[in-house]
Amino acid sequence: MSKASRSKRRRQSTAARSDTSRQYVTISIPILVAMGIVLLVLLMMGINLFLPDVSLIIRGGGDSRAKDIVPRNTDVWIVNADGTLRFATLFFPVRGENAPTSEVYTVTGPLLRKAEDILKVKTFGALSANSEILPGTGGGSDYVYEQYWIERDPKSAVYGVEVLTANSPYIVIAANDGRASTLSVRTPSQDYYAQVIVAVVFAPKTRIITIAYNGKSGKKTALIPYRRINLKGWLVYYFDTTSLETDQSIEIRYSPGEASSDLDILEIDANR
Repeated sequence: MSKASRSKRRRQSTAARSDTSRQYVTISIPILVAMGIVLLVLLMMGINLFLPDVSLIIRGGGDSRAKDIVPRNTDVWIVNADGTLRFATLFFPVRGENAPTSEVYTVTGPLLRKAEDILKVKTFGALSANSEILPGTGGGSDYVYEQYWIERDPKSAVYGVEVLTANSPYIVIAANDGRASTLSVRTPSQDYYAQVIVAVVFAPKTRIITIAYNGKSGKKTALIPYRRINLKGWLVYYFDTTSLETDQSIEIRYSPGEASSDLDILEIDANR
């Protein structure tokens, strides 16, 4: 074979290898991009599952779900630095021509170890209100609660109660760490309200240790609050429990913060 022929064959072989390399690169880039997207999705799912706080920070606190829809209900649990618990439940009924001009509604307060643990009660949208201490039922049979009968003011868009309590059964101080406590509240399923929001609020400089979402089986799954904001120094988590199929419970382990002036309950609801 002449030198010219050998040189031509080498050039053809080199060109073929170059074309093959370009094909590999062309094929590899979309595969790598797809793998990168899959890994990013898995990373975000892992962050949502195990680090919901971090997920909310990445998402800028989460989107608001404050919509003008009725009927709806908002429950607010405020953990004060002194260990007292401030609970409020707000109801926004149907308005308009078909709405009753005046009606008496039943509203249930939080569980109590004893009646004397009630420190203060406030009503919303009430022309008059009566109450009675009753024994707890089901899982709360060791406790009591106050039930309220509220005659709603038809001029008010909201009715409900706010109760400040001491020695709350919803707060448990860790036996092995007196600086840590756990707030555990039940979130029942429902099929009436168009929106049900639970807001959990902590005093300024509270350190959140863990957040968990427990089903009846006791199996821990992800608790993913849809929104986390700082409201005048207070840390507020919002949970949308509108479509729960079974009763659940929210559990947040924390180290108490510092005392501060009270937040307005309606302002907490407005920021949901």
